[in-house]
Amino acid sequence: MDNEQLLKIYRAVAGPVAENNVDKALMIIRRAGRFPDDVDRHEIRTWYRIKERLVKAGLL
Repeated sequence: MDNEQLLKIYRAVAGPVAENNVDKALMIIRRAGRFPDDVDRHEIRTWYRIKERLVKAGLL
């Protein structure tokens, strides 16, 4: 089973919040650790938390 299949399975069984966080994590990884320019100020803590977890897991 490859990573794409695992991601599809996770998205299929995860709730909407978890799926949204996966999308944010992928965006951070694709942008080499940078947040998008249009991050809503109400979600900035979530973005930082996700980035922190990516760093801790060695993905950034």
